[in-house]
Amino acid sequence: MPTQIYTCPEAHAAAIQSTRMRMDLLTKPCPPWTMTSLDLNNFKAQWGNVGGGTFSEGATVPGSVVIFMPTQNFQVMRMNGHRFDGQTFRLQMPGEEFCLSSSVWHGWFALSIPNEVFAEWSDIGAMVAAPTSHFIRVPRECAEVLRRNVAQLGSRYEYRSTPDGQ
Repeated sequence: MPTQIYTCPEAHAAAIQSTRMRMDLLTKPCPPWTMTSLDLNNFKAQWGNVGGGTFSEGATVPGSVVIFMPTQNFQVMRMNGHRFDGQTFRLQMPGEEFCLSSSVWHGWFALSIPNEVFAEWSDIGAMVAAPTSHFIRVPRECAEVLRRNVAQLGSRYEYRSTPDGQ
């Protein structure tokens, strides 16, 4: 699927899969606001570039678990009050609420995993209680490899802007 370019932050927020959310601007928007989506056998991958500081509230939709990872300018992003760094990702469980904020532009990646696949991976079926959303901190080397792979996959689809933003 080709990259979509948005002139309206609300349209960008509405295009985010596996969540229902409301986004407010904190800074003057600047281009590009982009979204690239890729469907892979019930998995949904999205790369987004947000052209401004934002405050977003919402929840993941029932049916899938979301792994959220900042890709650019991660140090300006917070989720539920927790500041991201280059080694931290978010596992967001179905139906659970989140609050995501950033002070300036940023990029992100999200992977939506069907509940039944996640259950097989984590053996949730054998657990008494389902896990809750939480942050995952991985060793720096693992985080760098994951970011490189995500960027490489996304580079086949992502929007490329010229220096003047056109």
